[in-house]
Amino acid sequence: MLEFKKIIEKRLIIILLLVSACAIFISCNKYWAPYDEGIVTVAAERFTQGEVLYRDFFIIMYPPGQVFMLSLLYKIFGVTLGVGRIYTGFVHIFIALLVYMMCYHLTRKKGISVICWLFALFSLAPRLGAIPSPIWPGIALGLFSVYLFMLYVKSEKRSLLLLCGLTCGLSAIFRHDIGIFAFISIFITLILFRKGLKPLIFFIMSFAVLPAAVFIYLFSKGALPDAFESLFLFPAIHQKTALINFPNMCFNPIMIFHKSLYFIKVNQYYIPIFIYLITAVLLIKKLILKRVFDEREIGLLALLLFGILTFNQVRIRTDPAHLLTVIFPSIVLFGYLMNVSICEKMTNRPARYIYNVCVFFVLFLFSLLLVKNMDKFIKNVFRKPLKKKIILTRFDRGSVYIPKEDQSIKDAVSYIKNNTENGERIYVGNSAHWKDDFGGSLLFYTLCERLPCTKFYELAPGLITQRKVQEEIKGSISEGDVKFIILQDVDLPNIAKSKIDIDKIILDNFIEQNYKLVKKYGKYGIYKKVN
Repeated sequence: MLEFKKIIEKRLIIILLLVSACAIFISCNKYWAPYDEGIVTVAAERFTQGEVLYRDFFIIMYPPGQVFMLSLLYKIFGVTLGVGRIYTGFVHIFIALLVYMMCYHLTRKKGISVICWLFALFSLAPRLGAIPSPIWPGIALGLFSVYLFMLYVKSEKRSLLLLCGLTCGLSAIFRHDIGIFAFISIFITLILFRKGLKPLIFFIMSFAVLPAAVFIYLFSKGALPDAFESLFLFPAIHQKTALINFPNMCFNPIMIFHKSLYFIKVNQYYIPIFIYLITAVLLIKKLILKRVFDEREIGLLALLLFGILTFNQVRIRTDPAHLLTVIFPSIVLFGYLMNVSICEKMTNRPARYIYNVCVFFVLFLFSLLLVKNMDKFIKNVFRKPLKKKIILTRFDRGSVYIPKEDQSIKDAVSYIKNNTENGERIYVGNSAHWKDDFGGSLLFYTLCERLPCTKFYELAPGLITQRKVQEEIKGSISEGDVKFIILQDVDLPNIAKSKIDIDKIILDNFIEQNYKLVKKYGKYGIYKKVN
């Protein structure tokens, strides 16, 4: 009987793996995000060419892990869009299966674990695409470190604590905030529930190994000041300029059936909050009744802390992408809450009734979110290609589906490649650099096979309007004798140029005086240096 159960479990894992792979890889090239994808692809290519991260090119708020990883893959397979997307697809598969394993570890219920796996799967590439953003390996490794901690609590094996610390440190190399949040969560839990300093010191030392190696590398390259500015100083500026306000809840049940799915579109951001509140109340109640936590509840506390801390990015930028990248701790915790509702008896009937109503309400919200995400998946992967709303567009560095502007992008890429030499540098920016706006289609650098001429190639809000940044870009364009630049049209308020801060139009004035428009493809203007 035991052998039969093991066979069933193995087959179930294989089925989940295959379904995850199909759903994720069929979505890989269906999403077009030229800014976000361009950030890391350009950085990885520059690193591959021997440039020093942060010192020679300024990547904003991201540690070097993803740049190192993509650079390694580029050296093996060449620089293509597919390399980064397929790699990200494998990371997504790992996250979906990790959610299943963590949920099964807490509940021992395959049905509940499969439901949570399904919620996780359609929060990944099928909904957001497989863009190689550092958040994916960061959250995968952070969540995995919490899982390893759960296993350590159960077995007391020092090797698991070692792996937990190393994985946590590796997470910090991909996303320092996620790695630090995982470290804090496990650190606090260790202090509260493990006796003695040895496990704590062992965890701290194992966590510090890989970040220390990166620190030494950056120090040896003279990149520490720029790295510090990128990782710790600029986020405060970015938070002010890129903030998306948290929405108010929608209480109107009629909006559940609205074609815009407005009810869940707004309330999806409250799902993790509800789960964390219910879990916290449940853990406090158990602590009061039992005076002590068992192994499972210690692991739950670490996961709860990790989920609460990672929710910070949703607070800053409240949009689906920033929610779904950190929703996985709440999915695992919800599996546990469902298990309590189904399997554990509560002697207090009113408390049991209130608890079950709360869990059912969250299940209802999760179900609506699943429907919303699956609807997005069907639209992007099947309907839009069939209706030609997104067109498969082929470049020398890979194929990707692009909405409407596919011919404009192809023409702009062809023009740059035909009128510049291999190794020649270009600049890609906005038609107006005085407005805090995300800086155009950075992926042009990759598609044109031409690297940026400037250190500040990533034009994020709060950065491009700084005087020192505009002066650096201006100097790089001038000193590099850059012949062509690509400027993307942006929506501008009706403001007279005389009323704009002079420090914010240094770059625009320079371009206006030294470059003329030679080609216009849709919203992309190609400018050539005069004389």
